[in-house]
Formats: sequence, structure tokens, C-alpha cells
Amino acid sequence: MSARNPLRLFGIVLLASLYGIVAWTKLAVAIDAFADLRDGDGAQHALILAHSMSGFLFFGALAAVSVARPVPVQRERRPIGWILPIVVMGLFLIVGRPTPTRSELWLVIPATLFAVVGTAATLVSLRRLGSNFGVVSDVRGFVQSGPYRRVRHPLYASELMTAFGLLLIVWSPLTVAAFILGTVAQIARARVEEQAVTSAFPEYREYAQRTPMLIPRIRPR
Repeated sequence: MSARNPLRLFGIVLLASLYGIVAWTKLAVAIDAFADLRDGDGAQHALILAHSMSGFLFFGALAAVSVARPVPVQRERRPIGWILPIVVMGLFLIVGRPTPTRSELWLVIPATLFAVVGTAATLVSLRRLGSNFGVVSDVRGFVQSGPYRRVRHPLYASELMTAFGLLLIVWSPLTVAAFILGTVAQIARARVEEQAVTSAFPEYREYAQRTPMLIPRIRPR
């Protein structure tokens, strides 16, 4: 076994473990909210339950797909292709790790909506991406179907939506700064990833010209 394989295995285990820890935290919050709801504490706990379960499914799905990945068509050799995903993961874990600290309904309702819709879109994107999913900018394939017909990075857009939903009920100067920096790093990560995909699939350049990056057009071409 080459020296690179143990290092790659360590990275996969570390990544899946971090996502798994956050998923477990969200599940614990959901269990508490369910207990409060069962005691008749009202609709607010139902929203927190839905919000926390969305976070659990979101981070749990990321943990699962971090493990089940085939050998890439083209491996990422550039340090930036490894650094940016780690930065994004760390910043969004800062947003996703805390338990809810805001309980006002005017925050919980939109937070739950963003989290539920973002998680559902994430699961749809992951299902369409399938074995092509990757954390670093390894190239495993080129997908143009499903949500990838509307935007080039539906998974990243969904992650941002979910992270914003999580932010609304845990916001603080630290989590807001982490979300803003995470968004900037996510966009830079998408650019670096596109460079790698274009080098392996030159037809990606034409696809990128006709397809927006994160926000779909209201009236597609």
C-alpha cells in the first residue's frame, strides 16, 4: 500500500466523523424537542423538531457520501483544491454545531423553512450526483441532468440555504462571520472545481456558459 492511501483514508474517516458528530448533535436537539412537543409545549417545538431533523439529515447525508466514493478520473494535485473544502467545512461546522439559541417564532419559522427546503434540495442533488460526489476537487464525472440542468452547483446552493436556516436560530457575531466567510470560500471552491472539471471534460466550458452557477434563471434559456 502506498503512503498516500493511509493519508487519504485518514482524511475520509476524519471528514465523515466531523459530519457525523454534528449530525448526532442535531438528532439530540430533535429528541429533546420531540419530548417537549409530547408534553404539549406548542408549535414552536414542532418547528425546532423539523429544523433539527433537517440538520440531522443534512449532515448525516454528507457523512455517508464522504465514505462511499469511487476512484476519481482525475485527482486534485493543487493545494488550493484541498485547502478550500477544509475551510468551507470548518466554517459551516461553526454555524451548524451550536444548539438553537433563538426561539422567537419570527426567526424559527423562516429558519425551519430554509433548513427543510435546503436539506431536501441537498438530498436530491446528492442522489443525482451519485458516485461523482467529492469533497476535494477530484474529478469523478460530469453531471448535467436533474438540478444540474438549472445551475452548475445545486449541491453548494442547497448547502448555503441549509446553513442560512441554521444560522437564523444560532446567530452571533461568530456564526454570522463564519457564514459570510464560508459563502465566499464556497464560491471560490466552486471556481477551483470548475477549472479541474474543464481540464478533464472540455465540453464543460460550453455548459458553464449557458448554466448559472448557484441561482437558477427565472426563465431558463
